[in-house]
Amino acid sequence: GLLASIAQTETELAAMGAQLAEAVSAEQRLAARAEVLAPVRAGLGGDPSGLSLLRRAAQENSLALVAELADIVTAPPELDAAIAAALGPLLNAALLHDPSSALDLLSQSQGRAALLPLDHLRAASLDSSLAGAVANRDDALGIAAELVKCDPKYRPLVNALLGRVVIARTRHAAQQIAPMLPDGGAAVTLSGEIFFANGAIIAGLDSSASVLALAREWRDLPAENERAKEARRNFENTRAARETDLLRLRGQRDDAAAALRGLQTAERAAVETRDAAKLELERAEAEARLRRDQIASLEAQLAKASADESALSLELESLTAEAADAERAAQDLAAQTGQRAADELAEALAEWHTR
Repeated sequence: GLLASIAQTETELAAMGAQLAEAVSAEQRLAARAEVLAPVRAGLGGDPSGLSLLRRAAQENSLALVAELADIVTAPPELDAAIAAALGPLLNAALLHDPSSALDLLSQSQGRAALLPLDHLRAASLDSSLAGAVANRDDALGIAAELVKCDPKYRPLVNALLGRVVIARTRHAAQQIAPMLPDGGAAVTLSGEIFFANGAIIAGLDSSASVLALAREWRDLPAENERAKEARRNFENTRAARETDLLRLRGQRDDAAAALRGLQTAERAAVETRDAAKLELERAEAEARLRRDQIASLEAQLAKASADESALSLELESLTAEAADAERAAQDLAAQTGQRAADELAEALAEWHTR
């Protein structure tokens, strides 16, 4: 019913409030993370001041910085250490078409930076000889260049930098694969150990893997932030819609309550009218019974009067007959006794009539 719908909507709104609060918190966390990453990115690399200088120059439009290598290479997280080790100092390289301006800036500062001049780099394709080194080996993940993603326009550059690097699962596998590689090739373990084809080894812990992780996180932050904002907007819109529904349902409830009160008032008025009519009917019925009793009494009186009238008529008829008989007797007597007796009888009869 209506009350159940209102209760359900209120419950949904409470849940949406919690979800919206979580969405707002997620958005705030991403914004806070962006604030933390911004200065961290400014300090990436072994000597970050050179790269920071180039970034500031690019922001001021005094340097045409195309991109940073760490930003254009996308590797699975489990390969971060291996790819970072394979790229070495070039991991934080700045991509430019012409390095002249960057070289001038760096020559006037204390910082150093790796540069990749796109117009002067020798494009390269994958070395087919590496295929045999990784063929049918479960302990080799593949050629590093093929294990990372990038914009197609940067693929020749990535092939030149990682096309002679094989990613091995273990140190033992890397030691076996390295001698099979062409000059300049290397086998890199997942932990970042590098075994070169010429026998050289670079080992030990290196924090450069975090560069790719931070770059990936920085690269993903705008999309994640937009998704968080979209989720927050969706929750806000949904909650606003449900609040509108709740207001509508409450309005319907109030209208129904008002209608009910009106009906209850009408019902009470109808009951009062019915009771008044019932009382009036009872009074009318009592009045009718009284009138019927009066009519019955009058009818009884009328019947009695009629009966008395009938009795009197009978008595009168009897007296009339008696008078006629007496008159005839008197006539007979007068005839017999003479006029005098008739007169006396006539007087007697006259006296009788006067009674």
